[in-house]
Amino acid sequence: MTRAVDVPRAAAALVLAAAAAACSAPPGADPDEIDRWLEERLEPSAPLGAMSAPVGPADPAPDPASPAGISVAYEHPERIEGVRLSCFGDGTLDFTVEVATGTVDGAVTYDRARSVTYEDLRCGPEHEVALPVADATRVRVDGFGADRDGAWYAVVVGDATA
Repeated sequence: MTRAVDVPRAAAALVLAAAAAACSAPPGADPDEIDRWLEERLEPSAPLGAMSAPVGPADPAPDPASPAGISVAYEHPERIEGVRLSCFGDGTLDFTVEVATGTVDGAVTYDRARSVTYEDLRCGPEHEVALPVADATRVRVDGFGADRDGAWYAVVVGDATA
């Protein structure tokens, strides 16, 4: 199961490296394939952040009461346009993407109107999903529904200078 992690943009590459080290390969695959796949996608210059995590059949769907996932937090609200999602292999994966626009009593709150679940996205190609938010303070992504061990990768799309 993935865990919630606060990832400032500058530290996104460290999360990616840690996730790559934790991945295990699908049955019959070279264990280093996932690491190479993640390294090929590594975008340390992604201005709004990138995230990744290992995923497997034992990972449950996110629980709305205590969701998991990996997140990128912003010091100041950012304008985002969406997220590019991809996963390792030739199967499918479900993703939940959530966007927070502030805090309530110091706790992060995700706006359900700005949260989307994408089911059965085909692994291999990259999928750009639109989720425009003018004042995002955090973006959280969770991948689940895998039929074998693998990994997912997400890049927040937008203009950090807006």
